[in-house]
Amino acid sequence: MGLTGGIVDVGNLYDCLRGIYENKADESILDKYNEVRRKVYLDLIDVISSANIRRLFALDPDRAVEQDEFFQMVKKAETDEDFSRQLQNVSFSCERCCVVFCLELLIEAIGRASHTA
Repeated sequence: MGLTGGIVDVGNLYDCLRGIYENKADESILDKYNEVRRKVYLDLIDVISSANIRRLFALDPDRAVEQDEFFQMVKKAETDEDFSRQLQNVSFSCERCCVVFCLELLIEAIGRASHTA
């Protein structure tokens, strides 16, 4: 999520700056960008990242596969090609939802800002 989130951040910031440059939005769009970015971080990215950190440090490495559902799914995906494909599709879907959510909020904010400018 970290690298993907960073790429999404850059793209969204670019959209905001471009909107300002093209006089489609005023500088208040940057406040909205910050608000949306923070909300996505708190509601989605931090939750997932924190769970991943807890998973890494809370489990006995020798028994992680036995103790953790995520590691069990990864282990199953090693030998079950159909399950592996399903797991990849779900992962891609979650990342795409985050990107779409950010973009929708920014587009909405740009639209509001351009009507008030």
